[in-house]
Amino acid sequence: MVKYRPYVSASTQNLNVGVNLFGTEQDRMMLLADRVKYWLNTQNDKFNVFRNHHGMSLTETVRDCNRLHCDMFLDNHTNAGISRAEGTETFYYGQAGKTSNSYRLASLIYNRIAPLSPGKDRGVKADTSLYSNGLYVIQKTDPPAALVEHIFHTNHVEVKHFIDNVDKYALEEAKGICEFYNEKWVETTKPNISVSTLINEMTKDGLITSNEYWTKVLNGKLVADPKYLQILFSRATFKID
Repeated sequence: MVKYRPYVSASTQNLNVGVNLFGTEQDRMMLLADRVKYWLNTQNDKFNVFRNHHGMSLTETVRDCNRLHCDMFLDNHTNAGISRAEGTETFYYGQAGKTSNSYRLASLIYNRIAPLSPGKDRGVKADTSLYSNGLYVIQKTDPPAALVEHIFHTNHVEVKHFIDNVDKYALEEAKGICEFYNEKWVETTKPNISVSTLINEMTKDGLITSNEYWTKVLNGKLVADPKYLQILFSRATFKID
């Protein structure tokens, strides 16, 4: 079976800090992208999903995608603005116009994330509408590319919704990627990973010792270092069938 080769990128912007318990844009998007990869891996071995990682720069991410000869690139972000700024928006390769696969990808992702996010949404836009030279990750990656701004991390309502529903965002994004390849989504018997399942897995492996503390962390009631949280999350979810 020929595997598709999507590159699911997360923001490298580690200085953008959101309100409430959001943490940094980079850390939140790394967690999201890990879950998108998880969901794509439930699709009967159709996908070979590639990811960028902490410490990689924007340039390194683009080079990695091109070096691996990926056939699609999706960059995950959150927006910043005044506290009442809201909504989802996606960007496509402006020079190719609305007949391009970049526009199709941006539209498919927007059509799934926009109804999920709580704010008034902002549309599918050419990257050249934001900057005259376009967005670097869209302009420099070889395959069809799009960038999604899921929510505003400066909006308290949107941040809470995203933290509470991160797996729903990841699942819808994975379904949009599946649509891009004209593949029918196969409903899996694997359930959404619950907090209790994650806690049990991490305790069993000796990754954590305080169930009560980490239950509060994963439910967004206590703050933990997002980088450490991502390591725990990745180790636990990797083993859960």
